Amino acid sequence: MILSEDKIKENLKNGLIEIEPFDLEYQLNGIFVDLTLSEDFYRYSEEILYPIEMLDLKNPYFNVLEKDRITDSGMVIEKNKIFIAQSNEYIKTDPSIAVSISPKLRLSQMGLHLINAGMIDAGFEGNITFILYNTNDFPVRIFKDMKICHLTFHKVD
Repeated sequence: MILSEDKIKENLKNGLIEIEPFDLEYQLNGIFVDLTLSEDFYRYSEEILYPIEMLDLKNPYFNVLEKDRITDSGMVIEKNKIFIAQSNEYIKTDPSIAVSISPKLRLSQMGLHLINAGMIDAGFEGNITFILYNTNDFPVRIFKDMKICHLTFHKVD
């Protein structure tokens, strides 16, 4: 069952859902909670000279990622490039509450796809990691603190 706006407020009040930082008036929109983009991000280096071995238990993709920050003037995601970032918000849910993540419509309209949209386990705790892919034939500029996706909360029986 998807939680209503009133149920989300009730669960925030009784601690079954925790979101920090959180501005109720700005981020709660009906059954959705909007998340904002952190200034920290990762992207693949311009030149990867070898195949990434996904069977490496040391999680090798971090070896080919470069960490950077989004400035006040934003950050450009070049065409056909992947961008990895996190939410500003730290989320914690009770084991009885699962979360689904969906892109904001305007993000999709810009040709940016949230390729890891889907379900988040009940009892999740942490920042949400986003993987964005620019499918446009042109670069797209994004900004820190912009609304990047929204969450829907589900009661688990």
